Amino acid sequence: MPNLLLIGDSNNGKTALLNKFTSTNPSFIIEETQELVLPALMVQAPPEPDEKRFYNIILENLYAPYKSSEKIEMRQQRTIHLLKEIKC
Repeated sequence: MPNLLLIGDSNNGKTALLNKFTSTNPSFIIEETQELVLPALMVQAPPEPDEKRFYNIILENLYAPYKSSEKIEMRQQRTIHLLKEIKC
């Protein structure tokens, strides 16, 4: 999957760069099908590596409900499905 990991010291413009990227790639609706397209989604990873919390953050940013009891495999599949659906 094409992706980018951005790391650097504090106050070096990482967030500004990401904000610029997301603002130049805004969401839109395809008129004919009324489908939402979200080319870029910016989320902040949890402070400690935690796959479940990471999926929670993505789902929260997509306004998608989730159950705390949901298995991680199902949460991963649902997150990937939603991201493909909105062409992220």
